[in-house]
Amino acid sequence: MPVRVLVVDDDTARRVVIVRSLLSGEIPLPVEQCSDGIVAMERLRQLFARVFIDHLLAGENGLSLLRDARAQGISMPIVLLTGAGDWIRPMRCCAYV
Repeated sequence: MPVRVLVVDDDTARRVVIVRSLLSGEIPLPVEQCSDGIVAMERLRQLFARVFIDHLLAGENGLSLLRDARAQGISMPIVLLTGAGDWIRPMRCCAYV
């Protein structure tokens, strides 16, 4: 599996922080990024070692994107990120995806 990472977040500042963190590690990882679910779904058809998706994307949410990916047979590890206080609901939902 490739060691590329995909970061999906509509908040540019937060996305830049995540990307910089991944690039500045002991072993810098190649990172691709996008800001919306439509582009993310196209990119998810490629292979990534990990995918980080913001739970609250504009126009849709990361959980819907995760469910759509799984429905299309995309099984790579996907991490939902949230800066919002409500993290329990996404965690419960992910248990069934």
